[in-house]
Amino acid sequence: QAWRPGFRISHSATSQTEVTVEAGILLSVNDLVAARRVAGFASHTSSFICSICRLFGKAGLFNTDHSQWTPRDRNELFHPGTMLRDAKSVKERKNLFSKYGVRWTSFWLLEYWDPTRQLVIDSMHCILEGLVQYQCRDIPRLDASTHPVSSKVINYAFAWQWLPYNADFA
Repeated sequence: QAWRPGFRISHSATSQTEVTVEAGILLSVNDLVAARRVAGFASHTSSFICSICRLFGKAGLFNTDHSQWTPRDRNELFHPGTMLRDAKSVKERKNLFSKYGVRWTSFWLLEYWDPTRQLVIDSMHCILEGLVQYQCRDIPRLDASTHPVSSKVINYAFAWQWLPYNADFA
């Protein structure tokens, strides 16, 4: 109701007449576990490994080929959530959830809600508790313990064609 139709207040700091205020949710900032629950996604330990792209299962877990990270679409997530909400039995809900990895959440009542763009993992959990290090070192297997400095050649997990710096675009 705060989004549409908004709510009426008798006056504000800039107006002494009645005004309508519309409020929305821009971002949902949570730790990884809470983010998955808030958005209605399957757990971070499920086969649905990414809330933004279509990587799936153990085969996708170590996939560092950026060209295969196909983004998910809001409607692709909304439709199964709606089907799960409207399911007639617990068994049907469980089957739909195991197939799509998406539950109904009240955020779907907001026509603008897109969990692939509005869900943020907070920096405390991301940096201070080691999630960034885990994602950048352990997942692509770039840890020094697995690649000791020696005569062995290090095989990089992925290569990226970086564009040279251009001062005109800075």
